[in-house]
Amino acid sequence: SWSSSPVNYSCSLSGYGQGMAPLPVSASMSSPDTMTAGTSESVKLVTSATQIPAAIAAQLSQISSVSVSGMSHLGSASGGAAGSGQASLTGQSSVLGGTAGTVTEIPSMTATGTLTPEAAGSWYVAAPQSFQLQPMSGATKLAPLTCIAVKSVSVLFTVTVASTTSGAASATGTGGGTDTQVYSCTLTADSSTL
Repeated sequence: SWSSSPVNYSCSLSGYGQGMAPLPVSASMSSPDTMTAGTSESVKLVTSATQIPAAIAAQLSQISSVSVSGMSHLGSASGGAAGSGQASLTGQSSVLGGTAGTVTEIPSMTATGTLTPEAAGSWYVAAPQSFQLQPMSGATKLAPLTCIAVKSVSVLFTVTVASTTSGAASATGTGGGTDTQVYSCTLTADSSTL
């Protein structure tokens, strides 16, 4: 299963005129509830559809698509040494098409990336502090919208160690704090006689 946290962004419209109010964009940062140490897993940022102000819609001549890109941060909530990393998140809308002023909203988009936590423990993935919406007219880039997070948001998840032996025992315990650690133990017995 996945965990998600809502995050709000304020997107600058300065490329479309001075004195324009920022465009609010709502999004959700998501990650799997559990990941395996050393294994790459997908994370995603999903933006909601956002109404475009009429003054800007008129300037978006022949908009054909919008892409989204940003950087997410991985960190250890347990404070471990192998506790950082980044994921480049990218996505693109479906083909929009239209004539000047007919596109009235930026569609919902999903930007995905991969992270690889290196050790067991409690981890978090932070929503991007900023991302860029890039409207396109065919192959031509229009003025981008830079979106800044209104507040920092993270999603917590647990990283486990992969079991390498069939019949291995697993146990969950807490080691000196409030963070849950998942351990994988392999037991072998020597059959020598004393």
